[in-house]
Amino acid sequence: MNCPVCKQPLVILERENIEVDYCLSCHGFWLDSGELELLKEILKIYNYVMSPFKYPQVHSKEKIRKCPICFTNMKKICFNGVMIDVCSSMDGMWFDEGELSAILNNLDTKNLESSMINFLGENFCNHK
Repeated sequence: MNCPVCKQPLVILERENIEVDYCLSCHGFWLDSGELELLKEILKIYNYVMSPFKYPQVHSKEKIRKCPICFTNMKKICFNGVMIDVCSSMDGMWFDEGELSAILNNLDTKNLESSMINFLGENFCNHK
């Protein structure tokens, strides 16, 4: 699978059966719908993780990106105050560098499983 931003091959990082497709070049990453389901169960945040698929598209000057799975245009949504790319077919979500950090900083993480938050924070953002 290639990065929807810079077209470089994504590498797979895994923790607790969740595979994150990560771009070594632009530092963005992809979570597919299956990974989001697992993350939802581990973090005990049920509907919160999958809800962005239902968000309306926002207008942006940022370039439209293609889903790395189905190659259709992804929609830009504002999720927890952060604009991210979401596959219209619900295949997954793309996070540019720093976007997950902003989302995690807006979450009440004291009730979430710390090992997964630490994994996400250590690998994809400055949140710990």
